[in-house]
Amino acid sequence: MKHWISKTALAVAMVTSGAAMAADGGQFFVNGQIGSQKVSTSKALKGVKKNELIGTLRAGYMWNNGPLSYGAETGYVVLGSENGIIAKESNGVSPRIVMPEQALRVKTNGWLFGGNAKLHIGDSWFVSGRGGLFRSNVRVRTGEVNKPASSSHQSTKNGYYAGVGAGYDFNEHFGLGANFDYYRARVNLGSGMKTIGGGYEVYGVTAEYRL
Repeated sequence: MKHWISKTALAVAMVTSGAAMAADGGQFFVNGQIGSQKVSTSKALKGVKKNELIGTLRAGYMWNNGPLSYGAETGYVVLGSENGIIAKESNGVSPRIVMPEQALRVKTNGWLFGGNAKLHIGDSWFVSGRGGLFRSNVRVRTGEVNKPASSSHQSTKNGYYAGVGAGYDFNEHFGLGANFDYYRARVNLGSGMKTIGGGYEVYGVTAEYRL
């Protein structure tokens, strides 16, 4: 399902840029989202514990064309942190040396640059979609289990985000919605630890104000 959502919302981002000239007016907006996240990390990790509360702030402009609104947005998302254990691994040479288990803490956040669309149903209800570039910043700290962290790593990479939602506009300026968003962020630790980070599935509630 998340792959279908990704393709749909990324298509929204491309369509909005080309269709803006056909619209008849629009509004600036700012919205904030709080929610919880589920992260799918590398199979090399075990015992993962998450700080599940996340927050997102977005701002942009939407053009109106009948029941359809579409526009561009930018924002920033904080995806919380995960704590886990990197499983023991062999270095793959002879004689084999097994690397000890390592404690791991991952914190992820990043900038958003994309497009969005909203289909109005009747006077107040709507469904929405969004997607674009996720410029993720992943901070990783590792060390021996039950000991202070001995090393840290930071990686900034381009990924993507996509989402769908539904909600209710109370008036021309204010609305509430429920959303599902997917963020793709990766970081390579090197030294045989493979890639971690993975995909973040976020379920949240959004409040939006339009000028």
